[in-house]
Amino acid sequence: MQDSASYDILVVDDTTAMANILVMFLELEKFSARAVENGADALALLEKSMPRMAFIDLSMPVMDGLELARRIREREDGRDIRLIALTGWDDDAHRNEAIDAGFDDYLVKPVSPATLRDLLARVAQEV
Repeated sequence: MQDSASYDILVVDDTTAMANILVMFLELEKFSARAVENGADALALLEKSMPRMAFIDLSMPVMDGLELARRIREREDGRDIRLIALTGWDDDAHRNEAIDAGFDDYLVKPVSPATLRDLLARVAQEV
């Protein structure tokens, strides 16, 4: 298992406060994290480096999280990144659409710290 400090986590959410809270939580859990507010900024950042994991809001203007996930998965270096959907939609139709777009996990907001810790621990065990 790799040390959690070696992970690079991207948070993509157009609600700045939500993104900042998640980044702070991840940093408290000893992960390296950064946030951007939209899909275009995320794609620009991915040109420089591919994180190990990304939490992506599904409901963003211009480019929603589903489109961003598809674009990431189209990249050869985007096939191994763990994509986690963050959304307020708690139904099978949206969940299936997210999985079809390339997401590995689906979390409904608000996400509890315990749920985040469980996900992070599970991912760390898979590595």
